[in-house]
Amino acid sequence: MPIIFYESQINLNFTAKSIRSGIPLRVWDILGCHGFLISNYQNEIMDYFSPSEDLIVYSSEEELVDLCNYYLSHPKQCHEIAENAYQKVKTQHTYQIRLSQILKAAFSL
Repeated sequence: MPIIFYESQINLNFTAKSIRSGIPLRVWDILGCHGFLISNYQNEIMDYFSPSEDLIVYSSEEELVDLCNYYLSHPKQCHEIAENAYQKVKTQHTYQIRLSQILKAAFSL
C-alpha cells in the first residue's frame, strides 16, 4: 500500500457518515507515505493539518469531483501539498511523540 499511496496522483479518504469524529488511520497512512490526499471534512483534521497546505478537504460530492478534476491537471501542486504533509507527519506526529503525549497525559492525572 505505501507504494500505491506514493505513486497515486490522488488518494481519497471517505469516512462513513456514522463516524462523526476522529481521523481515520488511512489519512495518517497516506500522508506518511508521501501521498497526496483529498478527504472528507472531519473536525479533528483541522487540529493537526492545514487544508490546502497539507491535504485537501471536500464537503460534497460535487466539490470532490471538481477538486479531482483540478488536481489531476495540476500534478506539481499535488506534489507540493503531499511534501508539506509528509514533513509535518515526519516531524510532529511520530509514534515516539504520540506515546510521550499519552504517557504524560496518563501520569499527570
